[in-house]
Amino acid sequence: MPPRYAIVIPAFNEERWLPATLQAAISARDASGVAGEIIVVDNNSSDGTRRVALGYPGVRLVFEPVNQISRARNAGAAAAEAEWLIFLDADTLLPAATLAAALAQLGRDDFCGGAATVAYADPEVAGIFGRNLLKCWNAAAHFRRLSAGAFIFCRRADWARCGGFSKAVFAGEDVLFGQALTRLGKARGARFVVLHEPVLTSARKLQWFGIWGCVKQILICFLPGALFSRRFLYLWYSRPKGK
Repeated sequence: MPPRYAIVIPAFNEERWLPATLQAAISARDASGVAGEIIVVDNNSSDGTRRVALGYPGVRLVFEPVNQISRARNAGAAAAEAEWLIFLDADTLLPAATLAAALAQLGRDDFCGGAATVAYADPEVAGIFGRNLLKCWNAAAHFRRLSAGAFIFCRRADWARCGGFSKAVFAGEDVLFGQALTRLGKARGARFVVLHEPVLTSARKLQWFGIWGCVKQILICFLPGALFSRRFLYLWYSRPKGK
């Protein structure tokens, strides 16, 4: 039976975090009762990301040589055999209930795309400020129908109609893609949904860069042209040694 959906996981130097992500995705897929494929996109990693992915039977590995999140997401989508696409970050755990809610939406005629709220898998690492910052994001996501890259889902045909994730930017491609899906949906009376069921992501960036380092990066993103240059976006393309 061909897969109905594909879980696409872009991965750049994710040897440490990828095993838990894959285990959770496999468990959620098996619990769904719907045929699904899992695709890891090695985005030119220099660690054991490729080895980890190949160690899970049934997980497909795709290679994207240009180190850019948008290109990695698009490479996985292009390689997928399924008609439904689910994009999952490599440090994010997918609960079975969240996958089930996404699949239910994908089967609706009035659906054009969706995302999920986000919770920390390790809230003690995030601290009070980090947890409150995430609450603000979740509230804004519901109010403004915003999509976080940790979990985005759509039909393959709509991904293609939107031109995929923008290759012009090195961050923020998730929000821009969600906005493109929303515009596409409005034209045909369909809606972009944000699930109440969360995915569980890591607070590692808060641990690596601290609260003010993360806030500084968010502010930099609003500077003209910042999203078009990878060197300004340390939160996505750099990490402390040994991490």
